[in-house]
Amino acid sequence: MRMKKQQILIWNLFLIGIVLIHLGNRNISLQPNQTISMISSMTSQPITKQNEWIIKWKKEYPKEILKDTRLINWLPELKVTRLQLKENVNVSEWLKKWIDDPNIEYMQPNLTVRISQVPNDLFYPKQTYLKRIHMEKAWEQVTKNSNITIAILDTGVDLEHPDLKPNLVDGINLLDKKAKPQDDNGHGTNVAGIVAAVGNNSIGIAGILWRAKLMPVKVLDKKGEGDSFLVGQGIRYAVDHGADIILLSLGEPVFTPFMKEAVDYAVAKNVLIVAASGNEGNQLNYPAAFSSVLSVGAVDQDDEYARYSNYGQQLDVVAPGDGIYTTQLGGQYTANSGTSMAAPQVAGLAALLYQKYPDLTPKEVENIIKFSADDVDQPGWDEKTGYGKINAIRALNFPLERLKDGFEPNNTKETATPFPYNDTFFAQLTLNQDVDWYKLNLPYHGVVDFQLNLEKSLTSPIQITVFPNGTNRNFIYKIKNSTKITLNLPQGLSYIKLEYSDLNQKGMKTDQIRYSLTNQYRINQDQFENNDNLRDAYLLENLQQIIKGTFHKEHDWDWYQIEVNQSGELTVSVSVDTNRLDPVIWFQAKGKHNIEIDEKGSGEKEEKTIPVSPGTYYVRLADYNGYEVIGEYQLYFQLTTSDGDTHEPNDFPLEATPLNGDHLMTKGVILNEKDQDWYQFFLTQPSAIQIQVTNTQNKKIRAVLYNSKLDVLLESQGTSINQTVSLDKGNYYLRVDAQSPLTSYQIIFNDQMSQKAEQ
Repeated sequence: MRMKKQQILIWNLFLIGIVLIHLGNRNISLQPNQTISMISSMTSQPITKQNEWIIKWKKEYPKEILKDTRLINWLPELKVTRLQLKENVNVSEWLKKWIDDPNIEYMQPNLTVRISQVPNDLFYPKQTYLKRIHMEKAWEQVTKNSNITIAILDTGVDLEHPDLKPNLVDGINLLDKKAKPQDDNGHGTNVAGIVAAVGNNSIGIAGILWRAKLMPVKVLDKKGEGDSFLVGQGIRYAVDHGADIILLSLGEPVFTPFMKEAVDYAVAKNVLIVAASGNEGNQLNYPAAFSSVLSVGAVDQDDEYARYSNYGQQLDVVAPGDGIYTTQLGGQYTANSGTSMAAPQVAGLAALLYQKYPDLTPKEVENIIKFSADDVDQPGWDEKTGYGKINAIRALNFPLERLKDGFEPNNTKETATPFPYNDTFFAQLTLNQDVDWYKLNLPYHGVVDFQLNLEKSLTSPIQITVFPNGTNRNFIYKIKNSTKITLNLPQGLSYIKLEYSDLNQKGMKTDQIRYSLTNQYRINQDQFENNDNLRDAYLLENLQQIIKGTFHKEHDWDWYQIEVNQSGELTVSVSVDTNRLDPVIWFQAKGKHNIEIDEKGSGEKEEKTIPVSPGTYYVRLADYNGYEVIGEYQLYFQLTTSDGDTHEPNDFPLEATPLNGDHLMTKGVILNEKDQDWYQFFLTQPSAIQIQVTNTQNKKIRAVLYNSKLDVLLESQGTSINQTVSLDKGNYYLRVDAQSPLTSYQIIFNDQMSQKAEQ
């Protein structure tokens, strides 16, 4: 419907009044010429207020004014009238008629006035983060929610803190069920104050919520430590005792099924879980890493990514995390930092949304918070800051109609919505040329199950097209009902496109269909499977090679067999690329007891040097927790023989020691005239290679260069060798030997083309 002119004018004048109020609460007066010029530049929007005007007259008001208005008030001592325009009066024409009347001193719209929503709490000026998330504007709409319960799973809460006590309800101490959930660390009290310190009470600070119901659930001790069993119990307790929001400013890097079951239990009971991402500058901790949890990272005081904030594909939003002023043990106040201080802001905002829109589902609340956030890093979603920094006023004013599909616009490949692995999206598809694009970034080659659920069956199909990363082969499916699709996809960015297969379909009963799209991702097994038992141990013919492996299923044991042909010391090393993985090594000689190597924690390298003699050895690798892990480990060995050679065994091409990188210097030992030392290198582009071989004993030495087929390309010998050869891209071998033992020789391997480019 077209907006009426009088509505436009009223709204414009209303905006003018608001501007003038903010300029200093001055008396609002619109001079005739100024009024019209300002009106012409304002943006129009409809309002529902009655069209009332205040006019100050120099003399008596003329009766003629009542032709188009109704007199509400007349203050003869002030010569002021309060008038209401009659229906169907053209405001623009009416203003033109009266704006130049010499009897009018000023005229103004009768604006709505409300009390200030800036709280009077003593330390409120120190809570600068509240302005950064636009809380003052949000408080003009809602300041409290005593209809729902927010459970805080933490170190407990200071039960006698004057700024918290009025908002506390009964909770539990799961460390000692006979004791109260009294905080003995301080962290839980910090968190509680951010969520719901009593606001506008002239003391302390103001929480996101001024009035609320906080349930303290103590799951961490005075050191701030607990375990996944207590956290899982705490989640279930909170759900069973009426919590609507559960806040967890805690976490651990390793997945645990018990905590996952508790989270799923809460989600099934329509409880919203908010969790801090963690402060290690690494992958998200659990439970924040669960896709069903609203995960929160931190930005610094400049609204830039805080370098300590954990990140990843499951990160949803961020909030200020540095110098957050809040409640402290003993009825005091302090400033604290971290994602633990960011997450309570999000939990509080969720409660305000429930107060304004009590019928929202947890997923809808989560989506409003995400879709209303302010970009603070890359446009749209990114793994460091999620959808951006929360914006309270935008969240409260978010158009609920957009919840049907908050990912728009995503109708091109360039605007594809990032789709975190192991997540679910809710959206809708419209018949009129609508296409929905998503992009899935897989950290490793793996299997993905796509589950598309439609709100109802279709008479004509929807087409799903999957574009695997780096390939020209697309997968196309046409479906009319909810369907599961399983694909093996490469590492990197793959795309998914949804559209009606026929945009000119006939017989469609509706032009819109709502759907949910879920992906479940599993890393592929490594190339050495199946090696789950000692009898199936994978034989490593080259002790120099680096083994990349995975634990692609629960209780995956990877067995390897190695052969040692000389006495010395063998260093066994395992490094991992994720803090989700805690490697454990078992090393044993054939027929003997094993040695367990497990000295470090999750994400850390395990390494041990063991005396060995010629024989067969077995190595078993596993994750300490026995879980399926999305990540890789690298296993490598270094044998140092009794004469100090660190490259043995490298007597054959299959055992060749890798020469990696430019300007590489390598030292070796020739045991006797039968000993051959093989090396291998790979060129990514045509290059001029300089090879220098020297020895301090001034003995004759020989070097032979081979291509990948072991054809001889160059052979040179002497007390020192210095040769330059031009080679194409590819794999090459270098063999070094001598007619008599050498206690030490040196190889210098230079890429001349790289050196020239650097110069």
